[in-house]
Amino acid sequence: MAASAIRSHTAYLMRNTGPETECLFESCFSIPLFWLALIDTKVIRKLGEEIKRLFLRSSRRIMSNSRTSIRLPREYMLRNAEGGRGFFREFRPALVGLYDEFTVYLSRTFAGEDVLELDIIEITDFNSTVRSLNQVRDVVRSVQLRENPERYVEIFGPEEDPLFMAGDDRRFRNQFREFSLSYALVCDREERERRRATGVLGKLRGSLGGMLGRR
Repeated sequence: MAASAIRSHTAYLMRNTGPETECLFESCFSIPLFWLALIDTKVIRKLGEEIKRLFLRSSRRIMSNSRTSIRLPREYMLRNAEGGRGFFREFRPALVGLYDEFTVYLSRTFAGEDVLELDIIEITDFNSTVRSLNQVRDVVRSVQLRENPERYVEIFGPEEDPLFMAGDDRRFRNQFREFSLSYALVCDREERERRRATGVLGKLRGSLGGMLGRR
């Protein structure tokens, strides 16, 4: 997915191969908890320092014009993911199966030299980006240290839907459903509801068009 196509208020999980960047998952208005289990507080701190540097260079700089993102080599991503599993096993046991499927999918999708890239800046409020990143850092720390398990809920809400926890890949590879039955079922249900709503709206439009045509 080209950078010019990235929308505001949407976070992206991407695979950077060096010559190109491929979007794998997206999430609107939230940052999936599974993504935060892939990183550590060190990369959050570095991102915060970069953002402060940009603001110091120009107080008029618009954050959406700067391609600031979290970058982490595959080996570190998988190491953090393994540590994060203990957090889910202890505090969110119902999510362990889905989390394992998610990390297996990433391990098979990322090659040895690939880099995880998380673009989460557009999710934050431009007027309080540093504060928002501090909140993200708090969640990442809670996963790393297995403490304060409700911190994510306090910020993003209690939703534990697979699309909320892992992100949505249907505009990209659309392959994660092959790794996770629970994810596939949620996608299928949402797509059926969308088709049903579209059909009802189409019939309504047709009825209104017919009524107007008879006038």
